Amino acid sequence: MQKMKKLTFALASAAFLLTGCTQSGVNLNLTGYAPDDSVIVYVNSFSGNDAETTIDTLAAPGGKLFISADYDKAKTIVVFKYPKMNPDSAHQSFRMKPVYAPLIPGANITIEGTADNFRVKGNSPFYKECDKVELILKPYKDSVNSLLVQMEALDPEFEAEQRRVLYSQIMQYKQPVDSIIFEYVKGNPNLDAALYMLHKNTRSLDAGEYLPLFTQEVREGAFSELYDRMVALKEKIESKKRMQSARNADSHPAPDFTLTNDKGEKVTLSSLRGKYVVLDFWGTWCGWCIKGIPEMKKMYSLYHDKLEIVGVACGDKEDVWKKCIAENDLNWTNLIMLNGDANIPEMYSVKGFPTKVIIDPEGYIIKTVIGESAEFYTFIDELMKE
Repeated sequence: MQKMKKLTFALASAAFLLTGCTQSGVNLNLTGYAPDDSVIVYVNSFSGNDAETTIDTLAAPGGKLFISADYDKAKTIVVFKYPKMNPDSAHQSFRMKPVYAPLIPGANITIEGTADNFRVKGNSPFYKECDKVELILKPYKDSVNSLLVQMEALDPEFEAEQRRVLYSQIMQYKQPVDSIIFEYVKGNPNLDAALYMLHKNTRSLDAGEYLPLFTQEVREGAFSELYDRMVALKEKIESKKRMQSARNADSHPAPDFTLTNDKGEKVTLSSLRGKYVVLDFWGTWCGWCIKGIPEMKKMYSLYHDKLEIVGVACGDKEDVWKKCIAENDLNWTNLIMLNGDANIPEMYSVKGFPTKVIIDPEGYIIKTVIGESAEFYTFIDELMKE
């Protein structure tokens, strides 16, 4: 197990539970635990950086444990009941449903209940605010959980219609949850609790609209990592929408073709599905095509894990083309039109050289750029942010 960072642990004694404690940390008081039970504890950063996650397995006799924690930024603690071993050394089956809570700097909290029904109490206004909102949401969430249990019991193959009905009912309950959260955010843009509840209870697609409302104090406070992550996700969603709009405006399937590469092998365009593809219609005789090679190579080195360049040499002699590939170290997919091949430029309505046709991973044309243009590289940079 990865060693816990900045965490120290101590079993919560009876005296501790009775008298309380002002030390920063988490007091677990969970039901349904045996004297020899343990828990798996994860502490996650709101930055989304997995490298910052800490993990440990700790004894929690009777479901009671105190975890001392001291952080400069808010974190999330997630607790699973550790599965016991069978005589054959295999783990017993267990539900992958945790109890969890946000940890804010200097706070002392108690998590009590079960994985299905737990409550978080804390010694700061943040937890009181979260608890207030959760109590308002509880009837809706209880209804959703009940419907989810019914859905899990259905056979997905033979009871598809019942599943659709239940899903529709679930979405009806989620709509008032969104409305409650959005009204709370609009009325409390100066509270960390409003940002956290927005993150916890709404879809990222909808939450982004409300991020500009938050005050600078919230944006730069304990939950600054969460705020920055939500902003980045909002920008990613908006970028994807822009790319989708571009696709809708100039979208049709890219005509498939097969040509010979510089190794003498046949390559079919559709075999590259799953990546973005740039079809580069060029020739060794084209001055602007050659001038653009250094910038193309820079772009390819940045994005080749998500994007493939397919150079389609037009009007070239094979030996001259191969010499140019070697001299310029063109390490992408290089194809050439030879006598007897289909007229690929005509299939793509090429009007000049170079012409770059950008194709999405599903095989649809999303943009065509004629000439060596900065517009092409700007578009690719934006596309690769998805």
